[in-house]
Amino acid sequence: MQSTINNKLSYFKRKLFFNALYSLIFASIWVILSSELTFYNYILGYIISYFILLYVGSIAFPLVDKHKDKSFLKKYTTILFILISRVWKAIVLFFYFLFELIKANFIVTFEILTPNFYMKPAVIAYPLDLKTDFQISILANFLTLTPGSLTIDVSPDKKFMYIHSMYVKDVDKFISHLKNGLEKRILDIYI
Repeated sequence: MQSTINNKLSYFKRKLFFNALYSLIFASIWVILSSELTFYNYILGYIISYFILLYVGSIAFPLVDKHKDKSFLKKYTTILFILISRVWKAIVLFFYFLFELIKANFIVTFEILTPNFYMKPAVIAYPLDLKTDFQISILANFLTLTPGSLTIDVSPDKKFMYIHSMYVKDVDKFISHLKNGLEKRILDIYI
């Protein structure tokens, strides 16, 4: 009984610690995006991100209890390193998506401005390696935001995502491009 209470208390402390760390980073992003570098704006961003993380934090950033046997200093330096690497991988994912978005815009613009028809539309059953609903929704939203592609549905067993794309010359190349591109970078954040 006492052990269960201690485990729940430890989990709650770790959740508050992670939320505080993530909120510092998200508050900095808030200040950058709002273009208002003031102390009050930073505090507002911190409070907003903290409460959002209390609501969705365990879904987006699951707490893994791999570091039970380590000392306090080793445990929290490891956690801090994991946090920094996750943020770095998220930044890499963002810039990769931005590159793909710009590239897709140029392709669709070229298609509109030229008289020839270069499209090869197809609906593909894309095999998923992603496991959680959150990860799958990130991939689905990134694909839908990219011009020329649209996420149609996800199979009930979450093994396939049905994608419509305007430019599919080779299905295997399309699948490998997504596997080694967006999906790999999404998986990297959670490993």
